[in-house]
Amino acid sequence: MSKIIVYINGVDINAHPNYPEDFKISMERESGEMYYRTKLDLSLTFFGDDYDAIYAASIDAEFKVEVKTDSGTLLATGTFDKTDCTFDTDNGICEVKVTSADEYDKIINGKDDEYDLVALAPVRKSITLLKRPILQIYFQGDSKLTNIIGNVSYEVNSNSEVNDGGTLGNMGFVAKNKFATFHLEIEGMLTAWLGDYQANYEGTSTKFTNEYGYWFQYFPNTATGIKQQIHAKDGTTVPTYYLEAGQYDLTNLGDLNIVQYPASGTAGTTVGEATVDRKFCFARILFDKDTPNVHYGDVVDIGSDDIAGTNLNYHYAMKPDTLPIETHLVQSLKVQDTPTEWGVNGDGKYYVQPEPETGANMIPIGWDKWIPQSFWYEAIPMFSLHMEGLSDKWTLKDAYPLWSAIDVLLKKIDPTITFAGTSEYSEFLYGSVETIPDWIENILYITPVTNVKKTYYNQAARKGKITLGQIFDMLKSTCQLYWFIDGQKRLRIEHISWFKNGGAYTSTTPLVDLTAIRSPMSRKTWDYGVNEFSYNKKDINKRYEFGWDDDSSDVFDGWPIDIKNRHAQNGKTQKSTAANFMSDVDLIISTPDNVSDDCFALIGTDAQGNCQLAVIDNLDTPSIPATQFLLQNAYLSFYFLELAYWTYDMGGDNAYINGPTAGSVSGGVVNVHGTQRIRKQSVRFPIEASKVGKLGLYKTALGSGEWVSAEYTPEDGMISADIILD
Repeated sequence: MSKIIVYINGVDINAHPNYPEDFKISMERESGEMYYRTKLDLSLTFFGDDYDAIYAASIDAEFKVEVKTDSGTLLATGTFDKTDCTFDTDNGICEVKVTSADEYDKIINGKDDEYDLVALAPVRKSITLLKRPILQIYFQGDSKLTNIIGNVSYEVNSNSEVNDGGTLGNMGFVAKNKFATFHLEIEGMLTAWLGDYQANYEGTSTKFTNEYGYWFQYFPNTATGIKQQIHAKDGTTVPTYYLEAGQYDLTNLGDLNIVQYPASGTAGTTVGEATVDRKFCFARILFDKDTPNVHYGDVVDIGSDDIAGTNLNYHYAMKPDTLPIETHLVQSLKVQDTPTEWGVNGDGKYYVQPEPETGANMIPIGWDKWIPQSFWYEAIPMFSLHMEGLSDKWTLKDAYPLWSAIDVLLKKIDPTITFAGTSEYSEFLYGSVETIPDWIENILYITPVTNVKKTYYNQAARKGKITLGQIFDMLKSTCQLYWFIDGQKRLRIEHISWFKNGGAYTSTTPLVDLTAIRSPMSRKTWDYGVNEFSYNKKDINKRYEFGWDDDSSDVFDGWPIDIKNRHAQNGKTQKSTAANFMSDVDLIISTPDNVSDDCFALIGTDAQGNCQLAVIDNLDTPSIPATQFLLQNAYLSFYFLELAYWTYDMGGDNAYINGPTAGSVSGGVVNVHGTQRIRKQSVRFPIEASKVGKLGLYKTALGSGEWVSAEYTPEDGMISADIILD
């Protein structure tokens, strides 16, 4: 049984209204969330003293209704205004339909209201970040430069197209490889000899190879008066043709004559010519440390006329004379007919990424120069680790702990709800989660992005517009975290697996076990006769896509995950974008002009407040090559996040990531820990009032699952519920 309590401006008026005995309380999970909303379908009729109290109340009075059990358990709340009432003054009768209200109302209504977080004065902490060195690669005369930090790359525009090697040398660049190709036009020779050749310097000679396996090899001859020659070999030890060259140095190599190897005592016969295309590649290291710990060459100051423009975060360039970068600069003539992401050559063929060595990342460079061949830098972890000695630590003095940012926003929206940085409010964020194998303790901070764009700033950002909803969406998009309000009016935030497990990360006892409750009439369990289910296929996700507020490097943006089964093909794409946030700290620092001022930086640290620098690879995901990225803020890159935290509620077991796989179309197999629950079962049974609307699993003969909607009748204590099962 239930009783109705009516408050006017917070005072219980001891009312005794009439109402339908069979009224219902419905509960349903909010779309796209994990919390439940309660809806009260209740009409009240007041007489006598109740009528007088309501009629005499101010037009602005607040009316609140509570539905409780006889023992005092709160089942539902509602509200109404005096203007909602119908008054029969002749007979002293007041009728009103109650509007549902619950503990979520204020947050739902206020979470999209924008506030200036700086003005709300959350707790401020100092955290330590790194200004990491940038390996910058430039093709002579190009309009782009490639920036590489920790094996992650992105392109920036050059202020000018510089062709002069001396000018580049003054900017700290060193020529690291002189790529050369030539095109053969020869009459009367085998067609297999025709086409494009690429040059690869092998230490004592230069070898020119075409796509069919034919090759010319140049052996330097420094004897005075003897013309330099590049001999052609067809697989035997006897040269059949050679290229006539005036210079060995590829920097000065001009067009070549193709000469048939002469018979003894005779001159060679010219049979064709080769047009040489030279492309020169330069490299330098940008850094900002007055006294570097390591030296690879001379250091120059970056001037205002630098090819990459003025970046106040970097003041020095070091010449990488002693770093063997040239051994990892690769050119390739490999193409194919089917499309790739790398574009087409002059003949309508698609470029193919070369196969990297284990742990390396093949980075495209000099795209504007990609005809006929493609150019790549094979980024290996060793080089990144070597250059970390040029990193410069700096202190970000105005970092807001995420818990404090949430707390001050809650105080503006609903001061009755609390949140703090302890495990009672979030085991995932402030505790330990052993059931998620790749879980990492990562203490989250946010700050206006301008505080990161201007390292060693004198004036912290004075404004930072944000909403509580943006924080909720960011947590869902990145770590698949969901929020709810518990019975102690605490805001709680946990991972999707916590909810799917009934409110815990470890095994839990079902909230209701219908296989153990018997009907007194039939003496059968309450799940008897209802073991029917259907599939809700329209909710199956077929693809997952990720991203941040602004463009980030590929590793931080992550790669899509596709579900490969026939049912998922009729599903939907889930796009998870952390709007108003960026986590790619290195990109923010190194290219501040390309990052909007109107977002927040999301930064994770260890317990000592150091932004975490770590190697991220494939997280033991089968068939993905273990490409290694040495990342700052590593555990907030989507490449880590999607494999660590997004594999617990996927649209199917057959999941693939189109990640950093060399030449792979299908991508690598993702290790799926849990799939979406789409089997739906309907049940009806008696329930204890204390369990109505509570988070937990319902167990039937078909298995244990989450309830997603329910309708409770207080009069007879019966509930009808829909549950979803694995």
